Amino acid sequence: MSQSITNAFVQQFNRNIHVLSQQMGSKLRGLMRTTDVNAKKAFFDVLAPTEMQQKTSRHQSAPLVESVHSRRSVDMTDWGWGDIVDNEDKIRMLISPESEIARNAVMSAGRKIDALVVAAFIAAADEGQFGGTPIVFPASHTIASGAAGLSVSRVREMKRRLDSADVPDEGRVWVISAQALEDLLEQTEATSSDYANVKALVHGEIDTFLGFKFVRLSDSILPIDGSLDRSTFIFQQRMMGIALGQDIKTEMKRRPDLWGTPLNIEVTLTGGAVRIEDAGVYRVLVREEA
Repeated sequence: MSQSITNAFVQQFNRNIHVLSQQMGSKLRGLMRTTDVNAKKAFFDVLAPTEMQQKTSRHQSAPLVESVHSRRSVDMTDWGWGDIVDNEDKIRMLISPESEIARNAVMSAGRKIDALVVAAFIAAADEGQFGGTPIVFPASHTIASGAAGLSVSRVREMKRRLDSADVPDEGRVWVISAQALEDLLEQTEATSSDYANVKALVHGEIDTFLGFKFVRLSDSILPIDGSLDRSTFIFQQRMMGIALGQDIKTEMKRRPDLWGTPLNIEVTLTGGAVRIEDAGVYRVLVREEA
Protein backbone atom coordinates (compact mmCIF):
# COMPACT_ATOMS: atom_id res chain seq x y z
CA MET A 1 0.00 0.00 0.00
CA SER A 2 1.30 3.42 -0.91
CA GLN A 3 2.70 5.40 2.02
CA SER A 4 1.40 8.60 0.43
CA ILE A 5 -2.24 7.55 0.69
CA THR A 6 -2.53 9.61 3.88
CA ASN A 7 -2.43 12.70 1.69
CA ALA A 8 -5.85 11.72 0.38
CA PHE A 9 -7.46 11.27 3.78
CA VAL A 10 -10.49 13.47 4.28
CA GLN A 11 -10.60 15.86 7.20
CA GLN A 12 -14.06 16.30 8.67
CA PHE A 13 -15.02 19.71 10.01
CA ASN A 14 -17.93 20.62 12.20
CA ARG A 15 -20.59 22.34 10.09
CA ASN A 16 -22.29 23.93 13.08
CA ILE A 17 -21.30 26.87 15.26
CA HIS A 18 -21.62 26.35 19.00
CA VAL A 19 -22.81 29.47 20.81
CA LEU A 20 -21.14 29.67 24.20
CA SER A 21 -23.27 29.58 27.36
CA GLN A 22 -24.99 32.86 28.09
CA GLN A 23 -28.32 34.27 29.24
CA MET A 24 -30.59 33.77 26.25
CA GLY A 25 -32.02 37.26 25.86
CA SER A 26 -34.21 39.34 28.20
CA LYS A 27 -35.94 37.77 31.19
CA LEU A 28 -37.50 40.96 32.57
CA ARG A 29 -39.07 42.56 29.52
CA GLY A 30 -42.43 40.81 29.81
CA LEU A 31 -42.72 41.33 33.57
CA MET A 32 -43.28 45.11 33.71
CA ARG A 33 -44.98 47.99 31.96
CA THR A 34 -43.75 48.35 28.39
CA THR A 35 -44.49 51.12 25.92
CA ASP A 36 -43.41 51.90 22.37
CA VAL A 37 -42.41 55.51 21.73
CA ASN A 38 -41.42 57.66 18.78
CA ALA A 39 -39.60 60.40 20.64
CA LYS A 40 -36.36 61.03 22.49
CA LYS A 41 -38.14 60.81 25.87
CA ALA A 42 -40.98 58.59 27.17
CA PHE A 43 -43.37 59.34 30.03
CA PHE A 44 -45.21 57.11 32.50
CA ASP A 45 -48.15 58.85 34.19
CA VAL A 46 -49.37 57.89 37.67
CA LEU A 47 -52.15 58.94 40.04
CA ALA A 48 -51.76 59.39 43.78
CA PRO A 49 -54.29 57.72 46.15
CA THR A 50 -57.38 59.71 47.15
CA GLU A 51 -59.81 59.55 50.09
CA MET A 52 -63.58 59.22 50.08
CA GLN A 53 -65.50 62.09 51.73
CA GLN A 54 -68.34 61.60 54.21
CA LYS A 55 -71.83 62.79 53.36
CA THR A 56 -73.15 64.67 56.40
CA SER A 57 -76.51 66.07 55.25
CA ARG A 58 -79.30 65.57 52.75
CA HIS A 59 -78.98 67.18 49.31
CA GLN A 60 -75.35 67.93 50.08
CA SER A 61 -73.19 69.11 47.19
CA ALA A 62 -70.87 66.48 45.84
CA PRO A 63 -67.35 66.98 47.18
CA LEU A 64 -64.52 67.86 44.85
CA VAL A 65 -61.70 65.38 45.30
CA GLU A 66 -58.88 66.47 43.05
CA SER A 67 -56.80 63.72 41.51
CA VAL A 68 -53.08 64.30 41.94
CA HIS A 69 -51.19 63.52 38.75
CA SER A 70 -47.47 62.95 38.39
CA ARG A 71 -45.22 61.45 35.77
CA ARG A 72 -41.77 60.00 35.42
CA SER A 73 -39.73 60.07 32.26
CA VAL A 74 -36.99 58.04 30.65
CA ASP A 75 -34.53 59.12 27.97
CA MET A 76 -33.99 56.91 24.94
CA THR A 77 -30.47 55.56 24.49
CA ASP A 78 -29.15 53.91 21.33
CA TRP A 79 -27.30 50.62 21.28
CA GLY A 80 -25.72 48.75 18.41
CA TRP A 81 -23.75 45.66 17.46
CA GLY A 82 -22.02 44.80 14.22
CA ASP A 83 -19.89 42.17 12.53
CA ILE A 84 -18.71 41.51 8.99
CA VAL A 85 -18.48 38.13 7.30
CA ASP A 86 -16.12 38.05 4.32
CA ASN A 87 -16.82 35.65 1.50
CA GLU A 88 -13.37 34.17 2.10
CA ASP A 89 -14.36 33.41 5.68
CA LYS A 90 -17.24 31.25 4.48
CA ILE A 91 -14.96 29.39 2.11
CA ARG A 92 -12.44 28.59 4.83
CA MET A 93 -15.08 27.64 7.39
CA LEU A 94 -17.12 25.47 4.97
CA ILE A 95 -20.27 26.81 6.64
CA SER A 96 -22.53 29.85 6.47
CA PRO A 97 -22.25 31.42 9.94
CA GLU A 98 -24.58 34.40 9.42
CA SER A 99 -27.63 33.06 11.24
CA GLU A 100 -25.76 32.00 14.38
CA ILE A 101 -23.82 35.25 14.49
CA ALA A 102 -27.07 37.22 14.28
CA ARG A 103 -28.71 34.99 16.91
CA ASN A 104 -25.77 35.58 19.23
CA ALA A 105 -26.14 39.34 18.76
CA VAL A 106 -29.89 39.31 19.40
CA MET A 107 -29.30 37.49 22.70
CA SER A 108 -26.82 40.23 23.61
CA ALA A 109 -29.48 42.86 22.87
CA GLY A 110 -31.95 41.06 25.14
CA ARG A 111 -29.45 41.07 27.97
CA LYS A 112 -28.87 44.77 27.38
CA ILE A 113 -32.59 45.38 28.06
CA ASP A 114 -32.25 43.58 31.39
CA ALA A 115 -29.10 45.56 32.20
CA LEU A 116 -30.97 48.83 31.55
CA VAL A 117 -33.74 47.70 33.90
CA VAL A 118 -31.27 46.69 36.63
CA ALA A 119 -29.60 50.10 36.43
CA ALA A 120 -33.00 51.83 36.60
CA PHE A 121 -33.97 50.03 39.81
CA ILE A 122 -31.82 52.33 41.93
CA ALA A 123 -31.02 55.22 39.58
CA ALA A 124 -32.53 58.66 40.15
CA ALA A 125 -35.87 58.82 38.32
CA ASP A 126 -36.82 62.04 36.49
CA GLU A 127 -40.18 63.40 37.61
CA GLY A 128 -42.30 66.36 36.47
CA GLN A 129 -44.31 67.43 33.44
CA PHE A 130 -41.20 67.38 31.27
CA GLY A 131 -38.93 65.48 33.64
CA GLY A 132 -35.93 67.21 35.12
CA THR A 133 -36.67 66.67 38.83
CA PRO A 134 -34.53 63.76 40.04
CA ILE A 135 -36.12 61.43 42.57
CA VAL A 136 -33.38 59.45 44.29
CA PHE A 137 -33.88 55.84 45.29
CA PRO A 138 -35.00 55.78 48.96
CA ALA A 139 -32.16 54.78 51.26
CA SER A 140 -34.63 52.80 53.38
CA HIS A 141 -35.35 50.58 50.38
CA THR A 142 -31.84 49.11 50.40
CA ILE A 143 -31.79 46.12 52.76
CA ALA A 144 -28.38 45.11 54.12
CA SER A 145 -27.27 41.50 53.81
CA GLY A 146 -26.27 41.05 57.44
CA ALA A 147 -23.42 38.91 56.03
CA ALA A 148 -25.99 36.22 55.17
CA GLY A 149 -27.45 34.71 52.03
CA LEU A 150 -31.08 34.78 50.96
CA SER A 151 -33.30 33.17 53.59
CA VAL A 152 -36.96 32.35 54.05
CA SER A 153 -37.11 34.82 56.94
CA ARG A 154 -35.86 37.58 54.62
CA VAL A 155 -38.54 36.65 52.07
CA ARG A 156 -41.16 36.91 54.82
CA GLU A 157 -39.75 40.29 55.88
CA MET A 158 -39.97 41.69 52.35
CA LYS A 159 -43.50 40.40 51.95
CA ARG A 160 -44.43 42.25 55.14
CA ARG A 161 -42.79 45.45 53.90
CA LEU A 162 -44.73 45.35 50.64
CA ASP A 163 -47.97 44.43 52.40
CA SER A 164 -47.54 47.35 54.82
CA ALA A 165 -47.13 49.74 51.87
CA ASP A 166 -50.28 48.35 50.19
CA VAL A 167 -48.26 47.18 47.20
CA PRO A 168 -50.58 44.98 45.07
CA ASP A 169 -50.21 41.26 45.74
CA GLU A 170 -50.17 40.31 42.08
CA GLY A 171 -47.13 40.92 39.90
CA ARG A 172 -44.47 40.85 42.63
CA VAL A 173 -41.11 39.84 41.17
CA TRP A 174 -37.81 39.09 42.88
CA VAL A 175 -34.71 39.19 40.65
CA ILE A 176 -32.03 36.95 42.14
CA SER A 177 -28.66 35.40 41.38
CA ALA A 178 -27.71 31.74 41.09
CA GLN A 179 -26.16 31.78 44.57
CA ALA A 180 -29.25 33.38 46.12
CA LEU A 181 -31.43 30.71 44.53
CA GLU A 182 -29.18 27.97 45.91
CA ASP A 183 -29.36 29.53 49.39
CA LEU A 184 -33.14 29.48 49.24
CA LEU A 185 -33.33 25.91 47.92
CA GLU A 186 -31.22 24.69 50.85
CA GLN A 187 -33.97 25.63 53.28
CA THR A 188 -36.69 23.07 53.95
CA GLU A 189 -39.52 25.57 54.14
CA ALA A 190 -38.89 26.87 50.66
CA THR A 191 -38.95 23.43 49.08
CA SER A 192 -41.62 21.74 51.18
CA SER A 193 -45.03 21.29 49.57
CA ASP A 194 -46.48 22.64 52.82
CA TYR A 195 -44.93 26.04 52.15
CA ALA A 196 -44.38 26.33 48.39
CA ASN A 197 -46.90 26.27 45.57
CA VAL A 198 -44.47 24.55 43.25
CA LYS A 199 -42.36 21.43 43.59
CA ALA A 200 -39.07 23.29 43.60
CA LEU A 201 -36.84 20.22 43.54
CA VAL A 202 -38.28 18.77 40.34
CA HIS A 203 -36.15 21.10 38.24
CA GLY A 204 -33.96 22.44 41.04
CA GLU A 205 -35.50 25.87 40.98
CA ILE A 206 -38.18 27.94 42.69
CA ASP A 207 -40.67 29.82 40.55
CA THR A 208 -43.14 31.33 43.02
CA PHE A 209 -42.91 31.48 46.81
CA LEU A 210 -44.78 33.66 49.32
CA GLY A 211 -46.27 35.66 46.46
CA PHE A 212 -42.96 36.46 44.73
CA LYS A 213 -42.07 35.23 41.26
CA PHE A 214 -38.35 34.50 41.35
CA VAL A 215 -36.36 35.29 38.22
CA ARG A 216 -32.69 34.37 38.03
CA LEU A 217 -30.50 36.78 36.09
CA SER A 218 -26.93 36.32 34.94
CA ASP A 219 -24.28 37.25 37.50
CA SER A 220 -22.80 39.52 34.83
CA ILE A 221 -25.90 41.74 35.06
CA LEU A 222 -26.51 41.84 38.81
CA PRO A 223 -23.92 44.08 40.54
CA ILE A 224 -21.76 42.85 43.42
CA ASP A 225 -19.69 45.07 45.70
CA GLY A 226 -16.27 44.49 47.20
CA SER A 227 -17.68 42.95 50.39
CA LEU A 228 -19.27 40.12 48.37
CA ASP A 229 -22.79 41.48 48.74
CA ARG A 230 -24.80 40.79 45.59
CA SER A 231 -27.70 43.08 44.71
CA THR A 232 -31.05 41.40 44.21
CA PHE A 233 -34.14 43.41 43.36
CA ILE A 234 -37.84 43.34 44.14
CA PHE A 235 -40.43 45.15 42.07
CA GLN A 236 -44.15 45.14 41.42
CA GLN A 237 -44.80 44.89 37.71
CA ARG A 238 -46.57 48.26 37.35
CA MET A 239 -43.87 50.12 39.28
CA MET A 240 -41.13 49.61 36.68
CA GLY A 241 -41.32 50.59 33.03
CA ILE A 242 -39.51 49.86 29.77
CA ALA A 243 -39.79 52.27 26.85
CA LEU A 244 -38.68 51.15 23.40
CA GLY A 245 -38.05 53.69 20.68
CA GLN A 246 -36.92 50.85 18.44
CA ASP A 247 -37.24 47.23 19.35
CA ILE A 248 -34.40 44.81 18.67
CA LYS A 249 -33.77 45.04 14.94
CA THR A 250 -31.52 42.81 12.85
CA GLU A 251 -30.22 43.78 9.41
CA MET A 252 -28.01 41.85 7.04
CA LYS A 253 -26.77 43.70 3.97
CA ARG A 254 -23.86 43.67 1.59
CA ARG A 255 -21.10 46.28 1.91
CA PRO A 256 -20.23 47.37 -1.66
CA ASP A 257 -17.67 49.81 -0.23
CA LEU A 258 -15.55 46.89 0.98
CA TRP A 259 -13.56 44.44 -1.11
CA GLY A 260 -15.64 41.45 -2.11
CA THR A 261 -18.90 43.06 -0.89
CA PRO A 262 -18.91 41.13 2.41
CA LEU A 263 -22.04 40.65 4.47
CA ASN A 264 -22.56 43.21 7.23
CA ILE A 265 -24.64 42.05 10.22
CA GLU A 266 -26.11 44.74 12.45
CA VAL A 267 -28.34 44.54 15.52
CA THR A 268 -29.70 47.80 16.98
CA LEU A 269 -31.86 48.80 19.91
CA THR A 270 -33.20 52.12 21.24
CA GLY A 271 -34.82 52.27 24.65
CA GLY A 272 -34.61 52.89 28.35
CA ALA A 273 -36.11 51.95 31.70
CA VAL A 274 -37.36 53.87 34.71
CA ARG A 275 -38.65 53.31 38.24
CA ILE A 276 -42.24 54.54 38.06
CA GLU A 277 -43.10 54.26 41.75
CA ASP A 278 -40.82 53.77 44.75
CA ALA A 279 -43.19 51.91 47.07
CA GLY A 280 -42.81 48.51 45.43
CA VAL A 281 -39.13 48.59 44.46
CA TYR A 282 -36.40 47.32 46.80
CA ARG A 283 -32.74 46.37 46.60
CA VAL A 284 -31.99 43.41 48.86
CA LEU A 285 -28.30 42.63 49.37
CA VAL A 286 -27.30 39.00 49.90
CA ARG A 287 -23.88 37.71 50.90
CA GLU A 288 -22.11 35.53 48.36
CA GLU A 289 -18.96 33.77 49.48
CA ALA A 290 -16.13 33.59 46.98
